[in-house]
Amino acid sequence: MKHIVSVSIRLFGKLFLARLFGFILSCTIMVAVNGMIGSLITQLCSAVLLMVILFSSAWDIGAKDSNLIQIGQVKEDSWLGLKAGLLAAIPEFGMALCLLLTKAGVINEYFPVLFTLFNGSFLPFQQALISPTMTVAENPWIGYIIVALTTWIGPICCGFGYRLGLMQI
Repeated sequence: MKHIVSVSIRLFGKLFLARLFGFILSCTIMVAVNGMIGSLITQLCSAVLLMVILFSSAWDIGAKDSNLIQIGQVKEDSWLGLKAGLLAAIPEFGMALCLLLTKAGVINEYFPVLFTLFNGSFLPFQQALISPTMTVAENPWIGYIIVALTTWIGPICCGFGYRLGLMQI
């Protein structure tokens, strides 16, 4: 249990940095290249940045664990990367739940702005699905659901990265 917590803390830090760099990158490219092409370039660069940081970090942890498993210091757990990624993404899941509660009318209608700042790696994607010029009631439910599902990308990347690192691929 101690090992999964330490891995989760490391992945949470990497996830936070990836989100921060993705937001900075999104703001920088969107200012430089305005329009549909700028949004597409921004989204691709931010998503790749997030996935590469998380995947490589989880792969590194998996490769180190593979060596520790061979000498008997750590018990093998193929799902450790996914578990740690899910633990690291708990704040994101909470934010996604609050976003859906905003659409349901339970939380203040200004919460999507906070969610966009927190989940800046997918800023153009979010703006395409949840229009900032429309009210919460005017935006469709499907847009909120799809944007909330983007929080699963981090744990999935961590799971794949750890598993491949564990297998030394």
